[in-house]
Amino acid sequence: MNSSSVIIKNALKLYLAIVLSFFLIKELNFEKTITLRFVIFIFIILATNTTVKENFKKSNRIDLIVGFLTPFYATIALVLSLILYISLIDTDLIETVETKYTLWNKNLKMAIFAVFAEGTIYSIICSLLVTHYWRRYK
Repeated sequence: MNSSSVIIKNALKLYLAIVLSFFLIKELNFEKTITLRFVIFIFIILATNTTVKENFKKSNRIDLIVGFLTPFYATIALVLSLILYISLIDTDLIETVETKYTLWNKNLKMAIFAVFAEGTIYSIICSLLVTHYWRRYK
């Protein structure tokens, strides 16, 4: 299994974990808490660690880009899924996002960009943390 297949496999697992946790949190009515962000952060660390570990076992080297691409690809998939979800399944979410959150200036495009930016930042932070751990302690 080459690096790209390891990245895609773990990005898909991360994507599914985040989507399932989103629906679970929505069903449990925990939408107004920061639980989802914390759960996502834990999932990203675990997926990044798994990718770096599998790549290290295969090639005996630690790549920062391998650790970054797993959550980044999952972020891209999540943004596309969010657009589809808002457009096709829960159109009321558009009104909620546009009227409730003044941070995005009542603009759905800015809200989606904020999700993408947050996912990218999580990707960078987690890949730096995990690759530093693997270089330092393994």
